[in-house]
Amino acid sequence: MEFKKEYLEAAGPSVAIAFIAYIIRTVFARKKITLTEFFLDALAAICVGVFVGNLVTIYPIPDAAQLAMVAMAGFIGPDLLAGLLAIAKAFKDSPDQFLLKYIYAVRGVKNGMDSSTEPTSDQPKLKEPKESSPAS
Repeated sequence: MEFKKEYLEAAGPSVAIAFIAYIIRTVFARKKITLTEFFLDALAAICVGVFVGNLVTIYPIPDAAQLAMVAMAGFIGPDLLAGLLAIAKAFKDSPDQFLLKYIYAVRGVKNGMDSSTEPTSDQPKLKEPKESSPAS
């Protein structure tokens, strides 16, 4: 019980700051969203804010900088989680193609072939994306 009370006391400022940062983001975005979207995105912002708040307490960073990091995490929390989900989906769909794209991107190679060398038969090539025909 004591751990739960200490955790809630420590997470309280992170929750509040992440939520306020998300509110500020929605006000300045001037984009109409539904109430369900608002609550789900606010929950995502709070979760990311609390996660970052717990991580930054490990390091000897001034409190103001820690709170600024939590605010930034709350501000971009929904987008950050959406990006992670997109990456996870791409990996789930085709792990080998995902890893090849990542390795080639890090090496600066386009389409599986280095521009300075001739293609060889043993180089793995990326599959071309399928062309989708327009719906009639």
